[in-house]
Amino acid sequence: MGPRLRDADRRPFSLRRVAAASVLLLMAALYVSPVQKYLHSGDRMRTDTAQVAALQRQHDQLQAELAALQTKSQIIILARACGWIFPNEHPMVVADLPASAATKCN
Repeated sequence: MGPRLRDADRRPFSLRRVAAASVLLLMAALYVSPVQKYLHSGDRMRTDTAQVAALQRQHDQLQAELAALQTKSQIIILARACGWIFPNEHPMVVADLPASAATKCN
């Protein structure tokens, strides 16, 4: 019985070694997906944080525009940019002026 065990221990691919290698490969395969998800979550978080900051700036800009539009002077400025006049005023037409892209007249 002694010489047989020694011969079995010398084989490079014994059943025990193949089983141990299989278990290690299985464990490594099970760790790949969670590690990849963890690494990608940092990138996704940075992207989402940048998007939230951009949306916050846009929100602040819209809030400032809303506050300005609730004043009579800003309404008059926008109306005059569209060519509106008050009653009893006499319009003046100036030719060859470039149109303003910021004015949204309908």
